[in-house]
Amino acid sequence: ITETLQQERDRLSDIIRQEFADRLVLTEDENRRVKGEIAELRARQQLELEKRNEELEALKRQQDKELQALHEKIKQAISKKDEQVRGLHVQYETAVKRVEHLEGLLA
Repeated sequence: ITETLQQERDRLSDIIRQEFADRLVLTEDENRRVKGEIAELRARQQLELEKRNEELEALKRQQDKELQALHEKIKQAISKKDEQVRGLHVQYETAVKRVEHLEGLLA
């Protein structure tokens, strides 16, 4: 009977070892699969990050161009205003001289 019990015990130990080995293999397979998924997700994330950075740089360049164009328009408007002010000042000076001349004639 002791021998039968020992055989049964050995058989159960073998079954438990085999189940453990099977579970270990399944766990290792699952681990490899998950690591592969993680690597794929990281690669996708990196590509998406690079894409977003490129878009951001393109937007910054576009904004810089627009600001430069606006700056040029403002400079042109100020220059035009300055010309008009100079022209009005010349007209004013001419009018003052004319008034002085006419007042001199009347006096």
